[in-house]
Amino acid sequence: MTKEQDDIIYEEDEGAELIKKLRARLKTCEQEKKEYLDGWQRLKADNTNKAKTEAEVHKRLTQRAVSNVLESFLPSLDSFDLALEGEMGKGVDATWRQGIEHIYAQLREILQSHGFTQFGEVGDTFDPTLHEAVGKEEGGEAHTIASVQRKGYMHHTAVVRPAHVIIFE
Repeated sequence: MTKEQDDIIYEEDEGAELIKKLRARLKTCEQEKKEYLDGWQRLKADNTNKAKTEAEVHKRLTQRAVSNVLESFLPSLDSFDLALEGEMGKGVDATWRQGIEHIYAQLREILQSHGFTQFGEVGDTFDPTLHEAVGKEEGGEAHTIASVQRKGYMHHTAVVRPAHVIIFE
């Protein structure tokens, strides 16, 4: 017999004392149960929060990895922009130019499917959070983009690379 069982041996003369011991034991058990339940609930909440935090960290790391890989394509896209907008690009065989434009469009579609968007167009309003002014020009509406030297790119809502632009004063 355990100590607790020894304490609860029934004897006819000790009925009131037995009830008192049982109530005390019940109270102790209820307190222990509450402590265990509270601890279990805290642990469960901690595990839920940890899982959410880990999922968020994983999501951010995955997005950053995708962003890094896709960012490495930006110089190639710049080269396409230069080739297609320059005088040499206009003087080439139409079939060849169409093929190059198709490849360029495919690359842009891949980037867009992963949350990359291109920005920076002539006539847009200059926004210092999106554009980097590399020069100024006279003759147009102030604080609008006169020409784009290099397109900018965003990954979802984060600017990966600002657009290099010349603005009107």
